[in-house]
Amino acid sequence: MPTISADLSQSVAWGRFLRVFAGCALVLGLGVVAGLVALDPYGAGQPVSLGQKQATPTRPLKLNPRLAGAGRTLDPQFGGLIVGNSHSQLLDPARIGAQSGIPFASLSMPGTASREQLAVLDWIALRRGQDDRALSALVVVLDDWWCNAQGAYETGHAFPYWLYSADPLTYLEGLLRWESLEAAGGKLGLLLSGKAPASGRADGYMDYEQEMVDDRSAILARLQAPGDYHHLGDAPPPAAAALKATLARLNSSTAVALVMTPVYAPALPASGSGEARRLEACKAAFADLANSRPRTVWFDLMRETPETRDPGLFWDTSHYRSAFARQIENILAARLRLLHAESPHQDPPA
Repeated sequence: MPTISADLSQSVAWGRFLRVFAGCALVLGLGVVAGLVALDPYGAGQPVSLGQKQATPTRPLKLNPRLAGAGRTLDPQFGGLIVGNSHSQLLDPARIGAQSGIPFASLSMPGTASREQLAVLDWIALRRGQDDRALSALVVVLDDWWCNAQGAYETGHAFPYWLYSADPLTYLEGLLRWESLEAAGGKLGLLLSGKAPASGRADGYMDYEQEMVDDRSAILARLQAPGDYHHLGDAPPPAAAALKATLARLNSSTAVALVMTPVYAPALPASGSGEARRLEACKAAFADLANSRPRTVWFDLMRETPETRDPGLFWDTSHYRSAFARQIENILAARLRLLHAESPHQDPPA
């Protein structure tokens, strides 16, 4: 029969084991957190004192565009950024950069809408709005969901808001996930091997046309789909006021282009209809925003033109083809080149 002293001895042993186990788990957990912060798998330069004007970015691995935007924003080689979703994805930042004289990167994030893009724009204003790191140019590609009457629209797809948060604790909480461990492990392997990451272009350009099937009959069938503008309202869209507040935090030397993306003209609201009136009112709110800020231009491409009437320039009613993208790039670059030449701002060294 066990004695009282044996029971006590066993209890002490178990207590000692549990304390050692808890201590080891705590040390291991702190080590994982410290390792993730040090490796900075997303290149976000977090957590830092947000009062500092400098952050030391680290080049991220090949990542989902929603995760790559934070690090690409901090990359000092890029003086210009393009923010949007799949409607901006075919705009080639290298072409715009070559013509404008401003090295561009794309933060196009397919499957996002105004709420997600505003989170990224807030991050840009926070980290690239300072005098010594200010952007030379920012291109924001809007679509009709920026006109949502109920406020900034969210697609419902998972989005890493924590990665673009101004709160270091929110960032740390979001960082503690399995995907971060995988990304950190991949980055550590590359650092130890000295190899460059097997990734796409550093400027974030992704040409989805390479994966498209150019089936003209299927494309023409898609182009017969009617436009859907039920989400438009009579009042100015709340997202316009939110965008105005964000742009106000940028350096005044930063040139901004607001681009309302083109759609296939037959899918536009019928002329004279209530939807057409509400769409024009929405576009007027963004045009007024552009007029209220220095060095800001407005491009309304969501209207009937020879290009938007051409079915050969579209994949579906809202996604244009590369030939149309080249035209948009030329227009943007020419205007940005003029604004950049007038600016006293100098790009930070790469």
